[in-house]
Amino acid sequence: MTPDESLSGLKPISSSIIEGRGIGFILWIIVESDLHPLSHINVMFKYADDTNLLVPENTDVTLDVEFSHIRTWADSNGLLNLINLAKMKELNTDTALCSR
Repeated sequence: MTPDESLSGLKPISSSIIEGRGIGFILWIIVESDLHPLSHINVMFKYADDTNLLVPENTDVTLDVEFSHIRTWADSNGLLNLINLAKMKELNTDTALCSR
């Protein structure tokens, strides 16, 4: 409804996640349950609508390949428009610098 309480016209649904109070993140968890890293060495952490992927230096599937897999998964689930490239970060660490 619009502010003057009249009905608006129909709008197409362009995403498969309903946004709103409480239900959006629950649906995201359900939809995202089949998203897994390609490599058993790489680790994916999911919380609400955030996904974090850890790819160690010595892995059998590179970060680029893993990200391509995530984009393909998102596209097949109608969620490609929800990948926020501006929020993506790559963190490189060197454990040799962390000596005790």
